Amino acid sequence: VQSVNKEVKQGSTTTISCVITGITDTATVSWRTSTEEVSGDKFTAVQGSHSDGTQTSTLAVDGTQVNVDTAYTCRVTSGSLPESGSFDTIVNLNVFGKTCDSPNLRGILK
Repeated sequence: VQSVNKEVKQGSTTTISCVITGITDTATVSWRTSTEEVSGDKFTAVQGSHSDGTQTSTLAVDGTQVNVDTAYTCRVTSGSLPESGSFDTIVNLNVFGKTCDSPNLRGILK
């Protein structure tokens, strides 16, 4: 499982993903923070579909949740053998503050 880390401006709606390779069937994917499974209308998880041994799962995160750096866990289990255990991969969502477009202020804000 490969994580696709992302850097995004604070307050921006974004999508992160993990890519599962070397599989023969669709995997089951859940997304978690360090404390719980993500849920509610601020997150949209998509399992993805299996194609040529690969599956990409995505998690759309509403901008209201993009305030601080957050490590999300992409938890993968076998779709055909759910009792076989799971594999966790961390996907980092790194958040930066406001940017400055004024050439006169760039030197001051460094």
